[in-house]
Formats: sequence, C-alpha cells, structure tokens
Amino acid sequence: MKLTILISGIICSLILGFIFAGVFGAFFFAIILTLTIYLYKKKSKFRLSKLGIIGFFLSFFFLGYFLMYLFGLIGADKEITRKLELIKLELKSQGYEPNWIIISQKRLSFF
Repeated sequence: MKLTILISGIICSLILGFIFAGVFGAFFFAIILTLTIYLYKKKSKFRLSKLGIIGFFLSFFFLGYFLMYLFGLIGADKEITRKLELIKLELKSQGYEPNWIIISQKRLSFF
C-alpha cells in the first residue's frame, strides 16, 4: 500500500508538473509530492511537523521548477534560441527590459 502511494504520487506529480509547466507546474508538482510524503508518513505512523511539511513543499517546488527548466532546454532548436535572443535585443533597443524565463523551446511534432 505504501509503495503504491509513492509510485502514484510521483507519476501524478510529474504528469501535472509538465502539463502546466512553469511556476504553476512546479506548484502542482510540489503539492502532489508533499501530499504523497504526508500520506506515506501517515501510513507508517511517523508524524511530520508543519515546518517539515513546508520544507518538503519548498524543496519539491524548486526541484520541480529546475527539472522543467532543464528538460525544456535539452535539445532546444538553435534557430529558436537565436530568434529569442534577437527579440530580446530588439526590446532592449526600444527601451524595454525583457524579464522572462524560457522553460521550453521544443514543440512536439503533432502541434
């Protein structure tokens, strides 16, 4: 039962995390994994403090965001990267300060 909780929590968190991507994806990733750990610990009669739950959530949030950032940039198209840099330079030349974080530069072939 405990192993089922862990496996299903990890799978659900990865799926929802990558579907929503960005900050929302990292939030869902962290919420689901934190609940998974909470339920796992509850079944094993080990209690987590509120500080422990917050620590798990923050750790999973940053881990989820890092994973989405890393996997979104692996295999990115060089032409897309170049175009994004040109857009950024043009915005700067017009007086704007582009403040964005690109988490994915890939598109699946059916989109």
